[in-house]
Amino acid sequence: MQRLKSKIEDERKIHDERIDAVERSSAISRLRFDGYEGMESLLVKLLKHPSFLLRRDAVVTLVGFWRKPEHLNAAVNLLHKDADETVRSGAAFALGEFVTPTGEQKIFVVSELTKALKTDSQPNVQEAIYKALLKILEPTRQLPAAQTAFKRERDVNWNLLAPYLP
Repeated sequence: MQRLKSKIEDERKIHDERIDAVERSSAISRLRFDGYEGMESLLVKLLKHPSFLLRRDAVVTLVGFWRKPEHLNAAVNLLHKDADETVRSGAAFALGEFVTPTGEQKIFVVSELTKALKTDSQPNVQEAIYKALLKILEPTRQLPAAQTAFKRERDVNWNLLAPYLP
């Protein structure tokens, strides 16, 4: 691995529970940037960590950046059930990134994202989910910059999602 952003101590930091979650999160980001995949087994454990930062980093790295299909169900579980909205938003981002390059698991992922869009009560999570859906279904379309907070009832094109609704 060529070090561009990470440092040797980052490899130690990510494993040390005594180190602050913010510092561990930063170390994960630097190692991910440098392509260090030696932390996969740790990231799998972090999917269930008490720190929302570390759960988010784990799902974004494993599913969003590395596109590991064996962690897809964990990402869907976090999307639907995690108590923290940043983790749910991170899971939505990761799922959108997973599908985009190859279309792998598209119907499954879009269906799960659509379910979450209908049920999640947080506007910022809804927006993250919808951005992931647009990235998959209409990659050339961007969500316009809103003057107000995202509103599912106003901002979502439900006709686009109709084939994926139960």
